[in-house]
Order: sequence, then C-alpha cells, then structure tokens
Amino acid sequence: MGSLGTMESKQHPPHPRTSHIPRALYAVLVTFFALALFYNWSSPIFENSDEFFHFPLVKHLADTNWYLPVQSPDDLQDWRQQGNQPPIYHMIAALLIKPFDTSDYDEVRRINPHAQLGIVGESNINAVIHPLDRNQEWSNGTALALRVVRLLSTVLAMVVIVSAYFLTIYTFPNIPQWVGVLAAALIAFNPMYLFVASSVNNDNMSNALICSMLVILVWMYRQPEKPPVRVMLGLGVLLGFSMLSKLSTGPFMLLVGLYWLLLAWRHQAWEYMIKWGVATLGLALLISGWWYIRNWQLYGDPTGLSMFLDIVGPRPIPLTAEQLWSEREGFMQSFWGLFGGLTVPMDGWVYTGFNLLMGISILGVVVYAVQHWREIDLPQWTLPLWALMAGISIIRWTALTWATQGRLWYIAITALAVLSAVGFYTLAERIKLSRLAWLPVAYALIAAVVAPIIFISPAYAAPAFSAREDYAEPILTLSDPSASEQQISLVTFTIPEQFKSGTDTTITLTWCAETTLVRNWSVFVHLVNPFDIILAQADYTPGLGAVPTSEVNAGDCWQDKHPIRIGAGVSPEDIPLQVMIGMYEAQSGQRMVDDSNADRIALQETQLIVGDALQQFALGDVVRVTSYALSDNEIQAGNALTVTLTWDVLAPLTQDYTVFVQVLDLPTAYRAGASDQMPNAPTTTWAVGDQITDTHTFTIAEDAPAGVYAVIVGMYYQPEPGNFARLRLSYDGVDTGFDALTLTQIRVD
Repeated sequence: MGSLGTMESKQHPPHPRTSHIPRALYAVLVTFFALALFYNWSSPIFENSDEFFHFPLVKHLADTNWYLPVQSPDDLQDWRQQGNQPPIYHMIAALLIKPFDTSDYDEVRRINPHAQLGIVGESNINAVIHPLDRNQEWSNGTALALRVVRLLSTVLAMVVIVSAYFLTIYTFPNIPQWVGVLAAALIAFNPMYLFVASSVNNDNMSNALICSMLVILVWMYRQPEKPPVRVMLGLGVLLGFSMLSKLSTGPFMLLVGLYWLLLAWRHQAWEYMIKWGVATLGLALLISGWWYIRNWQLYGDPTGLSMFLDIVGPRPIPLTAEQLWSEREGFMQSFWGLFGGLTVPMDGWVYTGFNLLMGISILGVVVYAVQHWREIDLPQWTLPLWALMAGISIIRWTALTWATQGRLWYIAITALAVLSAVGFYTLAERIKLSRLAWLPVAYALIAAVVAPIIFISPAYAAPAFSAREDYAEPILTLSDPSASEQQISLVTFTIPEQFKSGTDTTITLTWCAETTLVRNWSVFVHLVNPFDIILAQADYTPGLGAVPTSEVNAGDCWQDKHPIRIGAGVSPEDIPLQVMIGMYEAQSGQRMVDDSNADRIALQETQLIVGDALQQFALGDVVRVTSYALSDNEIQAGNALTVTLTWDVLAPLTQDYTVFVQVLDLPTAYRAGASDQMPNAPTTTWAVGDQITDTHTFTIAEDAPAGVYAVIVGMYYQPEPGNFARLRLSYDGVDTGFDALTLTQIRVD
C-alpha cells in the first residue's frame, strides 16, 4: 500500500500549494445561492424535507427561551421525534426567528388530514393546506420566519461546497486546482442537495461541520510538522458542535481517532498527540456533554435514540440484503432529487443520466487508482473509507427505522464529490480533452434549474379555476347541514366502466362552489359491493390537496382526479360495484347532505373484474393463494362460515404449517371467528406446482358486535409451545411488513 510505504520511509507527503478561493469557486457559490433562493421560493412552507417537524421545534425553543422539550410517545407534539435530535441547529435557528411574530403558526400550519407523504403521486402530496393566494406565505410572521431559517441552511450548505474545494486540493495536491472547483460544482448543482439546502433541516449543520473537519484532518496530515495546538483545539470545538448537531458524528469520531494514531506514529510524537488528543476530546465533551447527560437522566439513554425510535416507530420490515437491494431505486432518487415529503420525483430519464454519470466517475476513479496505486496515501484512502463508513452507518440506521434516503449520505458528500471529480478529470485527461470533465456539471446545472420549474412548483400549484356558467345544471348539490344556504355542486364526472382488482383507478369529478363556504370540506369516494360493504375508498382534500374550500369564491369550479387503490383480494369473483361520493369536514366528521338529506350519493354502477393480482402475493415465498370462495358475505353472529382457499406451491415447504383464517376487526384486532388447522395433506408433502384446495369452516362468535370485518389468512408453525412463527407476506418478492394476507370484508349482523 502506498500510504504504509510512505510512512515506513518517513517521507512527508507533498505540501499543498498556497490555497486561495479562485474566482470560479466564487461563481459556483453565487450561482448556488441564487438557485437555493429559487428553491426556497418554489417550495411552499412546511413542504421541504422534514421541516414539517423541524420548524415546530425551532418555534418552541424561541417561544420558551431555549427550553428543550421532554419527549414521550404518549404526548406527541408538533415536532414529534425531532425533539430527540441534538439541538444546536434548532437553537441557533430559534435565535434567528426571535424577532418574528409567529402567533399565526396554527393558522399557517394547517395540517392536510389526507396527506400522502412518502408516496409518489399527484394528489394530496402536501403536508399542509396552503392558501389559494400563495403571496400570503410571504406576508406573515411564521412563513417569513421559516424562510429565514431556510437561509441559515443555505449558508451552512455553502460551507460544504467550499470544503469540497479544499478537500480536493489537499487530498490530491498534484492535480490542477480547477478539479477542486469541479468537485464543489458537483455538490452545488445536485438538485436534491439544493432542496435540502433550502429546507429547515439539521442535516445542513451536521454536513457542514463534518465536511469541515474532514478538510482539517487531511490538512494536518499534509503538514511537514506535527499539528499545531490551535488547530487541534479548533477541531475539538467543531467536534463538540457536531456532536450537538446530529448523531451521525459518531462514526466520524472513529476516523478522527484513526488520524490521531497515524499522525502520532508518523511524527513519533505519541506523548504530544495523546496529550492534546485528550484535550481535544475533552473540549468536545465540554461543549456537548450536557445534552448527553440530560438524555441519560430523562430516558436512561445518553443518545436519546430509544425515545426517538419509540416515537417514530421501528422499521416494519426486517432489513435483509434482498430488502435493502429492493430499496436502491428510492435511495438513489432521494440522493439526486426526490422532493417534498418524498412525494415529488423528477422524470426517470433525469435519474438515469445522473446514475450513468456516477458509473462513469467510478470508472475514472478505478483508472486513477490503477495508474497511481503506488502513490495513493492516507488522505486519498480516506475518501472511499469515509464514504463506506457513512454508508454502513446509514444501513445500520435504516435497519432500526424506515430511513433509506440518499440525502443521509450527504455527511460524506465532499468525499463522494472529490472522488467523482478526480474520476471525470482522469478520463478526460486520457483522451486529451480536459473540458469534457465539466459535462457532468452542465448536466447537473440544467437539472437543478429546471427541477423547481417543471417538477416542484407544478406539484403544489392550485388548480386552474373555471366559471360556473361553463357548465350545465348540476348533477347533484350538497349543502352544509349547519348552514343550508352554503352549497357546492358536482357538475361533471368520469368513471371507468370497469375496475380491476389489484390496480389503481382514477375517478374524475368537477366541483363548483355555488356560494362561498365557511368550512374546509374533504371528498370521499367509496366503491361499495352489493352487500353495502365498502371494498375500496379514498379521502382527499379537494383540488389534489390544493383547494381549501373556505377560500373558494362563489362560482369557481375545479376538476379533481381521485386515484383509488383496489385491493388484490377484495372479491373472490367479478361483481358489480356502486361508486358513491360525498363531502365531509375532517375535523368533526360531519357530512354535507343533498336535497333529500342523504350524505352519501350513488353516482354510477361499474363492474369489478377479478384479475390475477392476488398471485403477486406470497407467504414466505413458498406458497400463494390463487383464488378463494366464501359461503356468505353477510352472516349472522353464531352461524358457521366456510372459506375455501386454493394454494399454489412455489417452493418446497420444510415445516408442517398450520393455516389460519380469521374474521378480524382491523382497528381493534377483535376476532369474531377463526380457524387454525393443518391441511389434509401436511405441507411438507406439497410439491412445487401443486394446486391445493383447503377448506375451513368455523363459527362466528354469538356475541360478535355487528359490523364489517376483514377476512385474513396466513400460515405458521410452532418451533416451541407458545411460539407462533408466521410466514412473512411478500409482494413480487419484496417483504410487505405483514405476516397475513387480507382478502375481502364481510358483514356480521
């Protein structure tokens, strides 16, 4: 290894050239700042990465003079799990918003009760309901305070960009300094980095501190003499604040320790490095230790991580290698640009372009390593090492809770960018066209400019309103039951003639406000079977989430497209469905009524076609239900129900499993009836390709409350008495997080 050979011969690595910030880097910084302002303007408040939770904590600290909250899963506040984050970012942000009047906070942070966060789509992707006049989000105290904190994030993000430049010229002192500008630009024009940099998010402080410290470590190694005391103590200050910014500092401390040992060895200054190493660590603990002591006293855990997980919840799906691989697409999307609450993607070709460029840069790094393998020293090994350590840290974290997000890798973004820049430079030099190294920057810059225009702004825009006179007489008119003069009408609708199980179906409704409305109404769409059981439903804030009805003018009309997910097993056979709609107030549950006082109106009968979607689900990847039959869809308590299952064997079963069928009230987990029995032929005798008919007859409890119940099925065996090991449910080979398959619903009378 080049680094060990260098140290053994006690030769000092080359000292970097006198560093200064070139004009090109200033140009990158100015362009980045302008773009970040554009992203700040394009993204409505509370919609950027996690700021829906981060800003409430900032406001709380400002209102209480920096009194940190005591967290409890039984008393959730607006900031949720963020109250367990190291607080320095939020404390500084609280200082910035002190002059602002944020008394309008509750009016501005109007929670969208139907928000589809974490789900890519077009409807109700917004965490809060925004005013129709978006200029209002620049004219009140809370909105302005939030945007000021976004500016703090932008400034911190610029520190990372500058760090990338210096990390390049210190790590690779023998390549042109413009490669450092290239590395800085690769970060600055990453659309997702710009999005996070214009968000209320403590990632920005953690990234800035860790990336700065990485530069200092490499700089110390490059010096011909042992590190100055002032630099080591300065590193201690940064380390202390980093420990107060995010727990991701933990793995970086291992890197600091590694450098300390190797510097002591190289300079043969063990006593010096140990003494000032203890002082550096002591200074870091002096700055940050109080927070860890507080956590120990409150939660019995110095990191507060146990309480964080109690609030946010554990990962529902065990993290296997197969599961991790299945999440790679979302990880890379959220590294390059997945906006909002992970709800607003870019077009697929944009990601393809970025991933292709990433592959080219990796090739370039390999070529550089082959050409210079004898010269590679510790700083150059550090970059892939730190990127790997950060990646392992993310995997460990996402094994605890659902967090497979590429932006979490930004703690190592300077290392990744420097390696990419060196890779592009190496390949460009091989073909004697060094300017080609800038093509990835051009691509990223174009994507960064168009993302707010093409993807972000349109996703949150209010719909275009049309006039009431453009439509004929209403199909139906709904009234506020508390103020019958307030009315809204349905003037057109489009419903498919057929629905297919296991698919998403879109229903289009056009609404007109006949009068002004005082309340904010939600829309519901129900797909009802002949037994008056709702097999699928969707509830939405109108206008794809962008229309608070209390702000609509009389005579304004808009079109809604409502996607509805129809379960794979909602019916054992083709049946007619009735499409029923209505409006209700989410806060009170009160529904609007028509002129006959009905609060749910049938629009059209359509046909449900049972497809093969059920076969995409499997239990333990060894068996699947291909079809089923019920003796009754409506049944009296105390009567017997028969459920007949047809199993398809996908792989040999190594245990004799028991099949369970339950009639279950999902909200309460109350079982109205159940069957647990082994099939007539033990499952270990089932052969791949067999079709097994399995019949279960059981009695519904006589005291079962009347209502609608789900029918669920699954398999288990008992490795020991009382231990029920269920087969996991997968969809197309990916774990769903469940251990039972939900089929349909029945009514118990």
